Amino acid sequence: MLAKLASLIFVVAFASANSSLEEPTLDEAVPYAAGAFSNDSVQCFPKRFIVFNHVEVSFFKAWHLCESYGFELATVKSPSEDVQLKMAIEEADPKQVGPWWVAGTDLGLEGHFVWLTTGKPIGYQTGYRNFGPGEPNNLNGTEHCVEIGHPNGTFWNDKNCDVKRRFICEAREPLPLGC
Repeated sequence: MLAKLASLIFVVAFASANSSLEEPTLDEAVPYAAGAFSNDSVQCFPKRFIVFNHVEVSFFKAWHLCESYGFELATVKSPSEDVQLKMAIEEADPKQVGPWWVAGTDLGLEGHFVWLTTGKPIGYQTGYRNFGPGEPNNLNGTEHCVEIGHPNGTFWNDKNCDVKRRFICEAREPLPLGC
């Protein structure tokens, strides 16, 4: 059996054709799971990412929306989590390209990025950072929140927190082993 990893990636894509929705609801979402639901073919992963592609909000609005759904704004702490995130984005909509908000910020101390959802420094214990070339650069002294997908893929970029972006949440707890 191949189902001995950790949890399914759940990806949420909004079914609503109205992209001007200010407050997306989970009732309007269509969940997708990576892998089929059989004992021999379920593909489980340590994290569950939820990709919101059809609404753009500020960094703190994204954080608030994730929290209001019982999730948290996503963190990416290793190359394997980055691969899982790429898969989640692809499952949500292969035509979509970044950027999306994730939970990184240096608002507390310029140049010292932390994950807002955990309070831990980015790279804590793993050293993993995925900023694109020349980033972070705090352009015009106003970039303090982390977006992914700029300029492409899942590279990170520091961006003004008030800019509206799509966003990615993650489930608070992964599913148990043997999902």
